[in-house]
Amino acid sequence: MHLERTNRPLYVRRFYDYLPLKFFRCRRCQRTFYLHKDTPDSEPESMKETAPKPKASYT
Repeated sequence: MHLERTNRPLYVRRFYDYLPLKFFRCRRCQRTFYLHKDTPDSEPESMKETAPKPKASYT
């Protein structure tokens, strides 16, 4: 895959419980992929497909 390993930026640290240790940024399609903590040898998954959905707020 054409992915680039990147360090965790500061604005992502608030999602520490949701993101694993490593995630990747694609140079071609500008999409972000990440690896799960429990399966470090697994294939990268798209953040759009596996990211936790935001809760609806009715305030």
